[in-house]
This record gives sequence, C-alpha cells and structure tokens, in this order.
Amino acid sequence: MNIEELKKIFIDFRRQLYQLFPRRRDAIFELMDANTASNNTYGSVTQLSNSEFFRRQYPSVTDALTDGLEAAEWENIQKNTWHFAKPSESVGYHRFVVDCTPNDRLHAKTLSDRSIAHKPNPAPGNKPICAGHEYSSVVYLPPGSSEERKRWVVPLSMERVPSQSNGSEFGINQLGNVLKNLDLVEEFTVSIADSAYASEACHQQVSEINSHIHIARLRKNRKVYELLDIKETSQGRPKIYGRKMKLNSPDSFLPHDEKITVPVDSKRGSTLSLEITGWNTVSFRGSREFKAHQHPFRLIRAVLIDQKNTPVFKRPLWIAVFGERRLELPLTECVENYNDRYDIEHYFRIGKQRLMMDSFQSAHTEHEENWWKLSALCYFQLYLGRGLSKATPEAWERYLPEFKCQNQKTLVSAPMAQRGIAKVLRAIGTPAREPVQRGNPIGRKKGQKQKVRVANPIKFKQSKSNSDAKDNISGFEKTVSRSKPKNIKSVLKKIHFLLDELNLSAEEFSELSMSVG
Repeated sequence: MNIEELKKIFIDFRRQLYQLFPRRRDAIFELMDANTASNNTYGSVTQLSNSEFFRRQYPSVTDALTDGLEAAEWENIQKNTWHFAKPSESVGYHRFVVDCTPNDRLHAKTLSDRSIAHKPNPAPGNKPICAGHEYSSVVYLPPGSSEERKRWVVPLSMERVPSQSNGSEFGINQLGNVLKNLDLVEEFTVSIADSAYASEACHQQVSEINSHIHIARLRKNRKVYELLDIKETSQGRPKIYGRKMKLNSPDSFLPHDEKITVPVDSKRGSTLSLEITGWNTVSFRGSREFKAHQHPFRLIRAVLIDQKNTPVFKRPLWIAVFGERRLELPLTECVENYNDRYDIEHYFRIGKQRLMMDSFQSAHTEHEENWWKLSALCYFQLYLGRGLSKATPEAWERYLPEFKCQNQKTLVSAPMAQRGIAKVLRAIGTPAREPVQRGNPIGRKKGQKQKVRVANPIKFKQSKSNSDAKDNISGFEKTVSRSKPKNIKSVLKKIHFLLDELNLSAEEFSELSMSVG
C-alpha cells in the first residue's frame, strides 16, 4: 500500500470518527491529537492545552472529558475502529486478547468504587497490589507474528471493572459483547488470555460462544482428568472421570495423543528445539453450576530444549484450548498464538508511559473512564499512521540497524511512530473547527461555596465461600475449610508473651480487664 492510500485511510477514519461525537467534538478531537503527539513531554492532562494541536483554553479539556465524551457513541466508534482495522484479505480466524491493568489511585480518597487491584511491585517483600481501579481491555491481533507487526494491536474495548466483579469474568463477558457488536458471533474467532482466564466461570462463559476458541495458560498445580465413555446401566450413576493427571507430576501423565518437535533459532544464534505434547480430550472436575465434562478441552505442554537435550526454562508451558473447534488449530499455531498474548502488555506500557493513560487525576469515576477510552483511540490513531510517520532517529541512534534500513521497512514501532506523528497531523490538518471567542464567563457568584466531597472507603473483595451464609455439604470439592480448634496451652503462651512485651503481670492485667468491664 503506497503513501497516498495510507493517507486517504487515515483521513477517512478521522472524518468518520469526528461525526460520532455529538457534543464538544472539536475540543475532543484537538485533545486527542495533542495526546497522540505528546511523546511523553507533558506532566498532566491539563497541560496538553499548551500543545500546538490544542487551540483552545485549558477549561475546554474538562468540557471535552465531562460533557463531550459522556454523549459519545461508543458502540459505533467500536464499529468504526473495526472497519479500518480488519484485514482486507480473508483470514482463517480473528484473534483477540483479553487482559486487565490497574490504575493506581491510592491518594484519591473521594474517588468512588476503589478496590484492591493487582499491580506488579519490584520492591522485595511488598505485595503486588494497589488501591484504585482495574480496567479490562479487549484488543485485536492483526495477522502476522509479533516481530512482523512490531507488537501493534488494535484496542476495541476499554471498560472499568466494578469493585464487586471479578476481572477475568468481566473480561470474557466484555469479549462476548464485542463479538456481538461487530457481528462476529458466527465467525471463527480465537481469544487469548493468561491463567486467570482459565477458571471454571470463564470456561462456562466461553462455552456459550459459538465457533469460538479460548486459549489460556494453566498453572502448574492444576489437575485434569480423562473422560470415560458413559455407559448407561441400571445400577447407580455412571462413572464420568477416569485417571487423574497432575501437571507438576510427570509420573501421573496420561498417554498423549500427539507430539511434535519444532526447531527454533534463538536470538544468540544457537539452535533449540520446541517439544510440544498434546492431549485432545481432557476435563476439569465440574460442579453443580457447570458440567465441565460436557465441555472438554485440549491440553498442550511446550518445553524448550537446547542441544544437550536439557530444558532451557525451569518450568514447562501448559496451555488449555477450550471450544468445540479446538482441534482445528495445529499444536504449533496454538503455542504461537499464546506467545502473541504479550503484545497487550506492550500496549499497556505505551499507553501509560507515552499516552498518559493513567495520568488523569479526577475525583469522578465516570470522567476517568472517558479518558481511558480516549487514550485507546489515541493509540489506534498511531496505529493507522504508523506507515506515514517514519521513525526520526536521534543523533546517537543514526547507526542502529533499525534506522539504517528505514527505507526498506514499512512498519515502525509505537514509540517511533509517535516521534513522527506530529508531522503527519500538521500535513493532513484536522476536521475540528477553529475556536470562537464567546465572551468572558461570569464565574462563581460572590459567597458561592463548592460542595464538600465525601471520602469513600476502599472496597475489599471477598470470596464467595466467605460471603455465603449457607453451610456447604461435606464431601464436595468446594467445601469450606474450617480452622482447627486451638489448644488452650498455646493460647496461654501467646497471652504471656504479649504481657511480657507490655511489661504487665497477670494480676495487673486482670485488674485492668475488670476496670474496663
């Protein structure tokens, strides 16, 4: 595709997107352009009003986020994004990646619906959590490997996960809504996710989507079972599950259905071998809510081996492939699809570091959600303009291989595309109209006071087993584990230890307890 065709596609997308904002469309578009070309040079979202692409005053930033984006036609925007992102040539299936990312808002005490979310913490000894919001994203993987695509993805949906919802279950439901909105329910689609999306609830949700395959990683401590042929007999219930296979115990492995070895070239030049083993029909233990044996899955084990026949990594990669059409993909293709899952992490990093995705500090949850959706549109605008904005090297980068071969390459990475997107935006212009001075605002009246915001507590999620008041029947898999009775001697030892730390005797402690009572 030549430059003129890429330019026409880029302009058509902007013109159609401009019409999907009923209110404040000019301010929204200029804010989107300013953020797309920011290149990590601004410290806050309000500071984007100093950009050359934002011709209005800084109050228009708030107007765009609070008034304009509230009325945006997000379902039609999603369809418009898919129209320009889907491949022109026919492909065997469409791939989607689902994942969650945190928005740390520890000090936003008046922000509503904050909860504890997972956030990697490099400090040793600290828990990988934060207090804030969690956002679920569904992105489309264009055809080709990660190296060929430069890890580009197409964000289609960005939604905040409510505090009372589970992130993985919310993401699968979000994926189903995206497929319905894009009329892809009857087409062959594949979703890829990490181990959190291999739970029973996710398995149940995915099984309800027709012509869909769900690929998820499994933890090493999972157990799977072989399925037996159910024979109807007059005596008792027929046996469904056979032998048990523990993923961390090679002695319990079931006979595999297929096994292949694929040569792999490492980045250091050595030749490695990827050993892939597949079990076509296995199952988890079901429950009363979900009959897992009616929806078996495909189990895959991938091990990378060096020339000495030694595993390169300590643990193998376990993958589960859910869906009725799970056997239509080759083993190597399933592993390659899962490896492309990490491209969504690249999207999160670019969004937070260069597109200010998590930089909007607002006391209103709805306004924060609008900014996250607008940041996803900024990333897609970079995606469409990647062929127009060639990477501009710095003085110390001129002799790197990626810049020496710049003329032969048609794609650049997201950070390099953002360097040259400002030239593209200046050349094609904007559909937004110039601002018109409409007089000075009257401002607040004398003596008018703002309403004091109320501090909202952080909501902690509880497991269903702890929240349910009903007692589970003993003997089932989901029985609540009860605490063992304490020994009176161990309790007395702890009490004496605490009294020693407080420099109190047993008599003084009894007198204090009697006075308090």
